[in-house]
Amino acid sequence: MESDSEIRDQLRELERAEAAPYTSTPPTPWWYVPAAALWAGSFAALTKLTRGDDPGRIWAAAGIVGLAALIGVYVGWYQRYHGAAPSLRGRKPVEIRRVMRGYVVGAVVVLGAIVVAVALAPWWVCAAVGCVTAGAGLWWYERAYARAAAAAKARLA
Repeated sequence: MESDSEIRDQLRELERAEAAPYTSTPPTPWWYVPAAALWAGSFAALTKLTRGDDPGRIWAAAGIVGLAALIGVYVGWYQRYHGAAPSLRGRKPVEIRRVMRGYVVGAVVVLGAIVVAVALAPWWVCAAVGCVTAGAGLWWYERAYARAAAAAKARLA
């Protein structure tokens, strides 16, 4: 029969194993935030350019299709780099859950700012809003996630 101490040790080991995919990931490449910011700015500008009667809207729509293809290429590469597909299931450490909630809130704010810009501003303002808001949000997220992963590792050590 196992003692309470052995059971606690086993539960702690299980919690460490569950947390490992979130706390032991390779660092995001340095180029990720600037590339994603440029992607978001391009998407916002091209979305604005697809509106109205401008004959260039067909090229803008083709550009959006190209940006969508880039997302597919990036996700495929990231799965190979990371070693696994991102999962929405499973128990994430509490520190990581907090940061992920912040990411979702930030993504909604960024999307809202882009929607307002596309509705009201010229294409170049849309590009700036998309680039700056997405870049700033991802910059914050990358740093917050690294701190949260380190805190979860320390708590589970």
